[in-house]
Amino acid sequence: MKPNKSSNPSSGIDKLSLESLLREWGILKFAWQMAERYHLPLFVVMVLEILIGILPALAIYLFQDAVSGAGHDILSLVTKENFIYIILFLFVYLLLQKGISIITTYAIIDVEYNIRMRYLSKIIALSIEDISKNLDSRSAFSMTRETSMTSGLIPMVYRSFLQAPVAIVSAIILLLVISPRMLAVVTVMMVVIVSISLLLRSRLKQFHREQFDATSSLLQYFNEWLSGHRIFQVYGAEGFYQQKMTSAFDQIADVSRRHKLYSTAQSILVEILTYVAVILFIVFLADGHGSIYIGIVISFPAMILLIRGEILKLVGGYQQLANTESSISRLQLVLQMPEPTDTGFEWNEQITAVDLRDLSYAYDAQAPILSHANLQLAQGRLNVLTGPNGTGKSTTINLILGLFRPQEGAVLYNGKDIRDYTTATLLSQFAIVEQEPFVFQGTLLDNITLGRDINEDTIRRYLHDFALDYLMNDNGDLSLKIGAKGRALSSGEKQRLALIRALAGSPSVIILDEPTSNIDYASSALIHSVMHNLSAHHLVICVSHDPAITADNDANTFHIEHGNYLQRHAL
Repeated sequence: MKPNKSSNPSSGIDKLSLESLLREWGILKFAWQMAERYHLPLFVVMVLEILIGILPALAIYLFQDAVSGAGHDILSLVTKENFIYIILFLFVYLLLQKGISIITTYAIIDVEYNIRMRYLSKIIALSIEDISKNLDSRSAFSMTRETSMTSGLIPMVYRSFLQAPVAIVSAIILLLVISPRMLAVVTVMMVVIVSISLLLRSRLKQFHREQFDATSSLLQYFNEWLSGHRIFQVYGAEGFYQQKMTSAFDQIADVSRRHKLYSTAQSILVEILTYVAVILFIVFLADGHGSIYIGIVISFPAMILLIRGEILKLVGGYQQLANTESSISRLQLVLQMPEPTDTGFEWNEQITAVDLRDLSYAYDAQAPILSHANLQLAQGRLNVLTGPNGTGKSTTINLILGLFRPQEGAVLYNGKDIRDYTTATLLSQFAIVEQEPFVFQGTLLDNITLGRDINEDTIRRYLHDFALDYLMNDNGDLSLKIGAKGRALSSGEKQRLALIRALAGSPSVIILDEPTSNIDYASSALIHSVMHNLSAHHLVICVSHDPAITADNDANTFHIEHGNYLQRHAL
């Protein structure tokens, strides 16, 4: 038997390493493309950070004789003049270092913002089929966590794989010429840094809470949009919720900036106190016995801090690159999806008839949900679709709306193939009432209009007709605050509110999905009566399992069976 080459452990490892390198290179390339206009300033910033981190301490150590002569007793160096020089040096050093850090962080925040806005624009433009196949509630993290990871990869390339190695090697070379006695200083520095960091950490909790609250709002808006995306597309109101999510993005960016300014101030305090502790430690350690150079006093702790920071950057950079692979792959999946095109003629007439002709559709090619189905729906009588769960009723609705495209057959409005017309103008003729009415956190007016230009008097009239006028103030004000998912409203109230939303836009076709489920008898009877009244001047389609509706002799009822529809009552 011939040996299997893939069974060789070493060859398998080499192949795996090569694949890993290629994937990581792909991630870096993607991140690079996301922030191409920031490369020059970030490169200049990284070079300056290397120079600021190494050259000052090196210069002081090499030219210390010009500053204070040869060796000196430590107490003789503690003069007012030398103390002023040290304070000025530390101030300028920290000011430049932290100023560059703020510039870099602001650039990263802008990169995150731009990526998130691209992501938001992309998902808003996706078709219902693409949303169903590729997005779920976890996709919200692609606008927060994944975009933060992607933007963080840009400076990481410079900091971890260029700046860190150069800075570490330079600092170690400098430390090799410094007395081993000073190694004790390292312990003091680490103790001071850890102690102060623990004391100041609690002061940053407020910003973490604000960041969490802002992110939670964004996730809430995204999940609300995800659950109501069909509503928004039908009513042409995608921009309404895009504005809400854009506002959340703005809030997150603002909190991030303020958090960075505060944490930078705390970091400066930590480092100043660290240097003071080191100097005081050296003073008490020497206690007038022996001599020490001012170059050692400054350059040694500076190099130790530099080495500590650069090692963390190097190790963290590689871990960050390895940990971002799966996250950024999800982000790439959305950003690289082709945007759907909406071309064709504009629809400009009332829809009075819908015809599904020899139509087939399958999520799985082996098990089609609809197979050469035929269905004729017309204005004048209530049209009811019924059948067991999972047999294709919701799919039929999406096909009627033009949100799904049939794999075989055609959907006709007034005898015209809808593929010849733009989806946006077709959807302007529709209204839909979901089984679980979509209600979001906002005002009563916003929940009805979804950002559309609708006369408020029309809304007040419908509120009165549907016995919901108590939701208005005495003066007819529509600013009542409704909680997330309409927690304060009953199922019947939410259902009637959804009906008002549907009617307020004067549609040609009204689709109701299980409108009487989970509501009281009075509300169910009211909705049943309204559907019959609307059928005289609108094409009304109702999906229902309610016996009071499916057995209605005044309705055209169609039962789905074996992927096709059977009419139970003739026109």
